[in-house]
Parts: sequence; structure tokens; C-alpha cells
Amino acid sequence: MTMLDAKARLFGRLNLIDAAALVLDAILVPVSYAAYLLFRPVTPALVSVTPSTITISIFDPVGNQIVSEASMTLSGTTGTYYYEYQSTVTSLVGIYNYRCSGVVSSKTGRKKGSFELSKETDV
Repeated sequence: MTMLDAKARLFGRLNLIDAAALVLDAILVPVSYAAYLLFRPVTPALVSVTPSTITISIFDPVGNQIVSEASMTLSGTTGTYYYEYQSTVTSLVGIYNYRCSGVVSSKTGRKKGSFELSKETDV
């Protein structure tokens, strides 16, 4: 049996153009996949964000600012910050509002909240 028969079919089954297309496909598929792996854009991953400053302002129940942009303290490595507010005997009882702000790469984030201060009762 010859490689090409009278009708120009390869081994009597495929014509020469179809065989060339199959060989080309067999070469181009792995080359295309390799090019994709080599040149694909890498997905960025955020490893950590460390704010340059975290501050807090506290307002008493009347609205007076009693703490102004005080620095907060980092608690361990969890990214949790805290501020210890020490009330006095003359501190007003009621709802205190606070405003925290942090700066990361020249972008500022803000968070507002409140807490209640009540008089301690004797047990």
C-alpha cells in the first residue's frame, strides 16, 4: 500500500489538505496553550494593608468633642485597633458618639458609632 493513492488520499483515507490541517491543529493547540500560560495577566493578590494612621474622635451626649483625633493602638497582628476612654466623675451619662478614620495609601476610610456611659450602681 502506498502513502498516496490515485485520488491523493493519505493511506487511502484522508486527502492531503485534511491531513495537513490535522497536523497543524495538533501543533497549534499545545503552542497556543503554552503562549496563554506564558503571557496571561497575573491576578493581583492583596497580601496586607497597614494603615499609616488610625485616629478617633469622641463626642459627649451634648455634642461636645472630648477626644480629638487621638491615635488608636494596634491590638496584636489581627488588624484590630482600640482606644481606652477614661471617664471621670463629672462625665455626662448617655450616648457618646465616636468617629474613627484611617489613611492607607492616601485614601481615607471613616467609621462612625456610639457607646453608652452609665453610672455605676453599688451592689
